[in-house]
Amino acid sequence: MRIESGATVHITFTTAIAATRDEVLRLADKYHDSAMFERTVTLAWTQAHVQQNYLSIEPSEAHVFQNLASRLLYSHNSLRPTPDVLKRNTRGAPGLWPFGISGDIPIVLVRIDETDDLQIVREICARTNIGA
Repeated sequence: MRIESGATVHITFTTAIAATRDEVLRLADKYHDSAMFERTVTLAWTQAHVQQNYLSIEPSEAHVFQNLASRLLYSHNSLRPTPDVLKRNTRGAPGLWPFGISGDIPIVLVRIDETDDLQIVREICARTNIGA
């Protein structure tokens, strides 16, 4: 692409995933129009805010939950045990079953240094309907 001096160009980059090549091509065709892309983003933003309101989640809480979810879904290496610790695990997921833990969903371990931070644990438990 060549851009003339003083000109403005708008580029939209979209990533799509689908089960088949035909479905990816359909998505590419659908979202190649920047107006459709903007409409989709606006609708997603609106839906997220409606859900946030329905769940009585404040914007600051939403930020905390997004950080927590990103850590659960996209595990950061700094939060994982070292390879030698992982190698010592010889039981795998079935080793959790006697404790009533299926291993099907992420396990959240919260470590706090100050009793003042107990509110974080209480909030996570309250929002996820689990006991502390």
